[in-house]
Amino acid sequence: MNIDIDKLKEKLVNNQDVVLGRNEKYYNSAILIPIVNINNDMHLLFQLRQNNIRQGGEICFPGGLINRNTDNNFIDTVIRETCEELGIDKAKIDLFGMLGVLIAPMGAAVNAYVGSINIDDIEELKICKNEVEKIFTIPLDYFIINEPKRFNAYLEVKSWFENKEGVKEILLPVEELGLPERYLKPWGNRKNRVFVYYTAQGIIWGLTAELIFEFVKILIQ
Repeated sequence: MNIDIDKLKEKLVNNQDVVLGRNEKYYNSAILIPIVNINNDMHLLFQLRQNNIRQGGEICFPGGLINRNTDNNFIDTVIRETCEELGIDKAKIDLFGMLGVLIAPMGAAVNAYVGSINIDDIEELKICKNEVEKIFTIPLDYFIINEPKRFNAYLEVKSWFENKEGVKEILLPVEELGLPERYLKPWGNRKNRVFVYYTAQGIIWGLTAELIFEFVKILIQ
């Protein structure tokens, strides 16, 4: 096989921000960090998820999984999801740009965007009650002044798991493949940083806290 080195170099340059294996390995989603102007003071808008959905009862930003049937890109995803969850016309969303891609340890790749929700009062929003219990705002200054508390979660990889019946199911046949015996036991064994913000509205943690931290870092720099 002959290789066109110049074309290869061009492709590799354009691949600087590519997450390899993204479509196959991760849940791909887009999230908006929404800024709302309240009495000439910049606030972040949050939503509390309904208890009966995935990650129910947690505080988050609007967003969700990409729909390959309807969304041409992640911008389409974040606009669609924000409109659906907050009950807002897309004309009232001003997308500033992309914060970056956050890779979550549990297998999610999140395109994070920053933008404003151009409303006079959050009461204008007709939230989707199937997904959102309530919405609220917190002044952006709060997160600039108050750093998150830092905790850790313990991560490990296993070649097997126990199903609901307590039966061990092999995912990676270590012995059959002739892999080193150490992979019969969990490996990885590393700590994963977890941010937690304490607010009057409740605990903000995990992915949402990570995005706040990265956004504030850009602001104060």
